[in-house]
Amino acid sequence: MHYAYSLRILTTWPTPLYTLKGIMENHTMSNIELKNIKHSAFASQETFCYEASVYFNGKRVGTARNDGHGGADYQYIEDKQGWDSMQKYIDSLLIEHDEVLDFKYKPDIEGICSDLVNKWLMLKDLKKLLKKKAVISISAGQLMEIGYKGTKKPDAALFSHARKQHPGGTLLNELPITDALALYKQGA
Repeated sequence: MHYAYSLRILTTWPTPLYTLKGIMENHTMSNIELKNIKHSAFASQETFCYEASVYFNGKRVGTARNDGHGGADYQYIEDKQGWDSMQKYIDSLLIEHDEVLDFKYKPDIEGICSDLVNKWLMLKDLKKLLKKKAVISISAGQLMEIGYKGTKKPDAALFSHARKQHPGGTLLNELPITDALALYKQGA
């Protein structure tokens, strides 16, 4: 068999505004989630160009969007009482410290939405990659992608080959998606 290899090495990855705790496939941050996410990569310049429905405690409270030119998000409130409850929840969050950039900040809806869109994009990229290659975490911050030359999809033989090549590694293809995302985030 002919295999194609590529290595991703983590140099520095900025600390996310919010940890992966509570992040599932529906792109949630505890009680806040984004659904119906539309993202435009070509229009994203300084910020994400996106639009999404904002849900709090399972109920749609509004819409958030950004034009992708570095400006602030636009928020359209659809349920004033629900939005106000969400804002009180956000205000109750503790001040966080970014260790990489060494500054403290108070979470806000714009930062939460940006972080959730970022996680949604990472999840989308990971799912696409896992359909094409065997992805193995070989050490902290290092991912190895192994695939067949051409368009053949990964299979048990490829996974076996990846495990033989890197016996101490963790094969992301066999993990629950949230665990795979946590490792992918370290090495992307």
